[in-house]
Parts: sequence; C-alpha cells; structure tokens
Amino acid sequence: MGVTRRIGITVLLWSLLLPAWGMAPDARNWLMKMTQARQQASFEGVFVYSRGNDMTSMRILHRNVAGLEQERLIALDGDRREIVRTGDQVICVFPDQRQVALRQALPGGPFGGAILGVEPMDKFYDVNVVGTDRVAGVEAVELALMARDAWRYSYRLWLEKQTGLLVKSLILDHDGDALEHFHFTSLTLDPVFDDKAFQVPDGRQVVQHVTDVASAQAEGPGKRWAPGWLPDGFVRATTEISGKPDPMDTLAQTYSDGLAALTIFAEPADEAMPEGGMRMGASVAYTTVRRLNGDKRRITVVGEVPLATARKIALSVGEAP
Repeated sequence: MGVTRRIGITVLLWSLLLPAWGMAPDARNWLMKMTQARQQASFEGVFVYSRGNDMTSMRILHRNVAGLEQERLIALDGDRREIVRTGDQVICVFPDQRQVALRQALPGGPFGGAILGVEPMDKFYDVNVVGTDRVAGVEAVELALMARDAWRYSYRLWLEKQTGLLVKSLILDHDGDALEHFHFTSLTLDPVFDDKAFQVPDGRQVVQHVTDVASAQAEGPGKRWAPGWLPDGFVRATTEISGKPDPMDTLAQTYSDGLAALTIFAEPADEAMPEGGMRMGASVAYTTVRRLNGDKRRITVVGEVPLATARKIALSVGEAP
C-alpha cells in the first residue's frame, strides 16, 4: 500500500554538517517512532488513498491490547469490503460475505510492516526533517526521504507530532512528480473501542495457506529459484505465499529495502504469455517467462518500484544453487 516531504533552510544548513552517508539524528528518531506507532498506537479515522486515476477512501480502526495488534479496514467506496487483522491472522470479507483467511499476516495499510529497520536506510535514501504542517486537524512533522539511485522512489512523510503515526504520504518518481498519495481526512487518537468493533461477520470461509519459503522450496517441483539481481539494500521481508490446490503452483518471495517492498511470483506457464509491464500510480507489474528446473514458469514482479527495476529483477530470476 504510499508517502511524502520537503525542505527548510535550517535543516538544509544542518545537513551540510553531516557525513555524506549519514542520517540526521532527528530524522532517525522520527522513523523509529513511526515504526513503533504503526504497531502500538490506538487510533480510528478515515483516509484517502489515490494512485493514477484511482482513488478510494477507507475507515480504519487499530489498537494494541497487551501486545496483540487488532486492525479493521472498511472500504467506503463501491462494494463493501473489509480486512480484519488480529495478530498474525488476516481475514478479508467480500460483498457476498465470503471470507479469505490467511494463516500469517501480510503487510496491511500504508507502510504496514514495510519498515524493516532504520539503520541501513540512509545508504539508499537521503533522509531529513524538513518542517511542520497540519493534517486532519493534528500537528505533524514532515520528513523527506530522497532516493540515492534510480532503482527506487522517493518519499515524503507526515508524522503526527505526539505519537509519530503516519498521517500523510507521497511517493515521488525520479522527476519529483507524485505517483501515489495517502492522507487521513479525520483522525481520533486513543479512542475507546468495544471488542465488537474488531469482530468478523459470519460467512463462508476459504483458507489460503501461507508457508515459509525454506520449507516450501524444500519439496515439490520447480521450487529452487531466486532473483539474480536486486537493488542494493533489498532483503527478504516476509514469509511466502503458496498457491492452491497444489502449494507448489505458485511461490512468492517478498523483498524490501526497509521502505519499499516488492514481490516476485513464479507460476506454471501453461500458455504463451506476452512479456511486458504496466504501472498504476507507484505500483508496477512486469511479467516474463523463464525456464526453471526444466519447467516454464511465468515470473511476475509486483511492487512499488520503477518499472525498469521490476523488469531487471524479473529477467534475472533463475535456478537457485
């Protein structure tokens, strides 16, 4: 799921005194605070998310009770759709009350789970505090995270001053144009929730298995593969998704540089598939066909990276040693 920030004269002068590959201490602290707030803060609000010509609004409820995260996302446009997350279980509820349950949580919401660590981030982004602003009625600190190479996007982030919660973001291309935009239109911090607020309505449930890549790649045909190239800083970020009914029909590997995330899918290529890519806002998808372990596999890279990055990764996928 998006981010944004710019520049004040005092911060600029201060940044000139920092090492070329260093991150301002204040910026580092705010990023750490943002990571903690995303997991620990209790809040309720409505946010708008836009990419390309597509715009949607959602209501979000989030709390942490004795270390257990609970979250509910409700689509406010079009058909009613919900995502309810309790710890490591995610349930998606569709208009016909059909549910899809995941055995382990995938990143959800803007930057949900994407921030892996602050320490290495300054090698790939120039990060600075650039000012203050008001968003959805709350005071916010603005950060700029400018990419140091062309393989990733730049970001501007607005964090609520007291908690560090992300309240607005922009994703910027190499020319500085906004590709995606997220911001709260209303926000309540520390609301009192009834337990019923996080209950899932009854419905037909379909279970989709989420397995660890190490065990998934230890069995079955077409399992041993890996990207031969990734931008510097991208490391394995999550567990892997397997397909159905055969867990080996689809394997997915997710990588992140601590901010941006991408997923590589390898599926059986049962018919001729054209090679090519598409972009919607900051999200891209690039598909090609590769021969892996004697089988043709359709390789698709999906994520919030430039299309040239997705293409280079897809074409590098090969058999793992």
